[in-house]
Amino acid sequence: MKYREITIWLVILTVGVLAVSCANTSPYINMRYQPPPPSELLKSKAVFFQFKDNRIDKTVLGPGAKHYFRNFSGYFTLYIAEENMNDEMVGGHNVESLFKKALTTRLETMGVNVININQREAPVLELILEKFYLDYRFKEWVTDISLQVNLIKDKITATDKVSITGIRTKSFGYGNVENFLSEIFSDSLNKLDIAKLFVEVGL
Repeated sequence: MKYREITIWLVILTVGVLAVSCANTSPYINMRYQPPPPSELLKSKAVFFQFKDNRIDKTVLGPGAKHYFRNFSGYFTLYIAEENMNDEMVGGHNVESLFKKALTTRLETMGVNVININQREAPVLELILEKFYLDYRFKEWVTDISLQVNLIKDKITATDKVSITGIRTKSFGYGNVENFLSEIFSDSLNKLDIAKLFVEVGL
């Protein structure tokens, strides 16, 4: 009887250790934004940047992803990829500041001056978040990111939308989940046709 009890406890302990080893215990999710190469395409342009969170469900992680990121606090550590391969860490961010910082970086690489005060003559660039979700289900990691960007100048509004769904199988490794999410995050921001918006509003 004692032998069976010891065996059962060893099995329970082993399962518990494996479960913990497969989980990310950090309160943060590490994100890496890869901006396009620098250009002067929109040099001397300026915008006032606004963010709107239009997600119906503000939850970032689905049930399967919550099991892996079990201590997630709702904050992200953001790294900006640099040309010299030394990524710059730009602190902890909630969802709003995560997207604002990354898109601000993209605008600046295009030569745009992002101003903090809404000046009457400056156009307003509005980023609307419609989906930002990560889950693990049916042995696959799935992420959905949907964005809309508006450039508003006087009474003219130009709009572009991007929606990306990424899928990876479990076999690609737990350690690459953050890389996978970062890849879709970067793609969604970089596919926004910012230059076209400036043309459409006459700038």
